[in-house]
Amino acid sequence: MASSDGGPSSSKPRDSEDPRVFDFLPFYKQQEFCDRIIRLEILQDNTSSPVVNQAVHCTATATCTGKREANGLKMQVNIGDCGDAGERITGRKRPRDLEGAGSAGQSGSASPASDGDDRAGASKSQNDPAAEESHGEGLLEGQEDPQESAKAGESGARGLSEEEMEKHRSPLREAMICMAEGDARESTHGEDEAEEVPISAAVVAAKSDVLRTMMLSRMKESQRDAPIVLKVTQREKAAFLEMLRFIYAGRLSDWLLDPATPVSWLVDLVLAGDKFGVGSLLTSINLVLRQRLDNFAVAEVILAIPDAILSSREEFGELINNARKILVGRFKRVFDWASCSEFLALNQKAVELLLESEELEAADEEQVFRAVMTWLSSNVDEPASKQDVMRSLAPSIRFGRMRGEFLERDVLGMPEMRSVEVEALVREALSFRTWSDEEKLRASATRRFHERRGIAESNIEVMLTVRLADIGNPEASRVVQWAERYWWIKLKVRGDKQPATVGVHLYCSGRRGAPSAQRADRVNVAFYARSWRSGWWALLKKSESCWELSQADDSSLGYGDLFGMSWDEVKSSCYKTCTGEVTVKVKLSRA
Repeated sequence: MASSDGGPSSSKPRDSEDPRVFDFLPFYKQQEFCDRIIRLEILQDNTSSPVVNQAVHCTATATCTGKREANGLKMQVNIGDCGDAGERITGRKRPRDLEGAGSAGQSGSASPASDGDDRAGASKSQNDPAAEESHGEGLLEGQEDPQESAKAGESGARGLSEEEMEKHRSPLREAMICMAEGDARESTHGEDEAEEVPISAAVVAAKSDVLRTMMLSRMKESQRDAPIVLKVTQREKAAFLEMLRFIYAGRLSDWLLDPATPVSWLVDLVLAGDKFGVGSLLTSINLVLRQRLDNFAVAEVILAIPDAILSSREEFGELINNARKILVGRFKRVFDWASCSEFLALNQKAVELLLESEELEAADEEQVFRAVMTWLSSNVDEPASKQDVMRSLAPSIRFGRMRGEFLERDVLGMPEMRSVEVEALVREALSFRTWSDEEKLRASATRRFHERRGIAESNIEVMLTVRLADIGNPEASRVVQWAERYWWIKLKVRGDKQPATVGVHLYCSGRRGAPSAQRADRVNVAFYARSWRSGWWALLKKSESCWELSQADDSSLGYGDLFGMSWDEVKSSCYKTCTGEVTVKVKLSRA
């Protein structure tokens, strides 16, 4: 076609839509374009809580998710349960609502689909057009009151009236509610009935690596007249159908972008996208999750995604790092763990991530260990299960930073620690305690012998070395700045007593205008003296309770007779060095 000036035509294409996200939804269910069938066979889902909705069932040792296989005749998928990983812990679990009102109903309903023609799937049979409107239904098992759960779940998640909720209900969700209510509007497909979903092989193969492999393999699925058989649970089925919708539409459904949608539904699609190799779906979900990641509840759900998926997808790197920061920021104070209901309700994977952190604030590693044991007792009952959990947690606990007597008397005697792997770690730590200072210093470069940065910053030692002489003026240490306060100690011979004694006092001065979040207002205090020939530190006095400090006022704490002996006895004791000196220190730790 020539232009008016005789040159070639320069008319623009009629459709300028990006072909990568072309919307196939208006015609993908038409029989003329469907050349293959996917048969979804329902597995009996004995676990009433999916991996995200009840995250305590997801262990770090789970290897059943994130592993893709196209094994020919049948491909068994476990999208939402981490396979049988939940059975690793068989004791009592704390029920947890990970997202408050926003997830009140998610354990009883699978993911909804969008409105109108944007349905997540296709009809049961190509020869049954009437069945198109009822395809894709799915329902979770284990509901105590399905009717109330479905209604409460929707109203809690979106905060909408009954009339407004009707606008958001898709045919898929309506089918699920009908099945839950068991009324006359029962769906075409039974709860355990297999469903055949017609697909366009070219479109699906272009987006799904796994399904493309199955269709190109030499197995039965490569035969055009044979269905592609997938075994799924009811919840997995809903996620799979929504994934199919994404494959055809090239975009997420509007309801998935709604801030009121429980994050666990998004994670269901992450598991489905990874299982079937739909990378574009994972990228889209990742963007939505990054926008939703603004609190601990969302972070915990995201961190429940199996490690096999997170480590294999670079696009999740920033998301996971931010989720870990939120988790550690919320629970870095180990001092509060034993009495914190939120910590005691954490899943095992979250506890493992916390133990891997350098930022944990505690008096020492022994306090970290005791808090972990409190969590274990609150979540697991059976002794064998406790040993299984400790096999996963123990490598992140730094036994080498504990006292030898604590390891021998307390740790090794616990039934939970009586596994070969855990006992090996504890005995290695006991051996470390017997090494020379040079060897300890060399080994401290290893993570399991290295003191956590948060613990180091939560403790400080103020030292003073004085030369023994006759009664004179008080000796003072240098001033140390720590936790937005100034600290120093003074030693004085109390000549006003008979016989004379040695008094040591700790002084504190607050920094005016210092940030209250960083200031230490409660500390534990212990006084030590060094034994000369052994070089060991003897604990002389320890505060019976936390030292409560005001915001900026000067305070002091000490003892007029620290050594429990007279001045003359101190000068002839094991604390006096060959040069006639005595070294004392005061150790402070946040409380």
